[in-house]
Amino acid sequence: MGFQITGWKAVLALAGIAAFAGFRYYTRVSTLEKEGREALHLWLAAEYSRDVLESIPSNAAAAPAEQQAAAEELLAQQNVAIHDIRARGRGDTIFVRAKVSVNAREPRDGRQVRYFMMSHSMLTGWRLLRETTALRYYLDW
Repeated sequence: MGFQITGWKAVLALAGIAAFAGFRYYTRVSTLEKEGREALHLWLAAEYSRDVLESIPSNAAAAPAEQQAAAEELLAQQNVAIHDIRARGRGDTIFVRAKVSVNAREPRDGRQVRYFMMSHSMLTGWRLLRETTALRYYLDW
C-alpha cells in the first residue's frame, strides 16, 4: 500500500505548495521604524570607527598633523549612509538587510550589503542583537 500522486493531482499539489510558500514569504515582509534605523546607523558608525580608533597614536607626543589626520579619518568613518533597508519578520525579532556606504564610498571591508538580527521591546526599544547571514534573512528563522 503506497501513496502516489500523479497527473493533475500532482500539479495541483505542487501549485498549492508553491502558493503557500509564496504567501508565507510575502507576509513576512516588514518595515523598520525610524528608531530601528537609528539604532542600526549608530551600530554601524561605531563598528567602522573602531578600526580607526585603534590606529590613533595614544601618546601626547604625536605630531599635530598625525593627530589631525587621524581625527579626520575617524569623522569620515562615522559618515555612514544606509541606502536601502529591508526587513522581514513579525513580533519582537526582525531580520534586516541593509546596503551601506561609508563617506560616500564602499566600506573598507568591502561588504556593502549586510544582514542583521534586531529585536524590539516596549521597555528598551530597538536593539541590534547581532549580524547574521543572507540565508537566515531569507528563510526568516
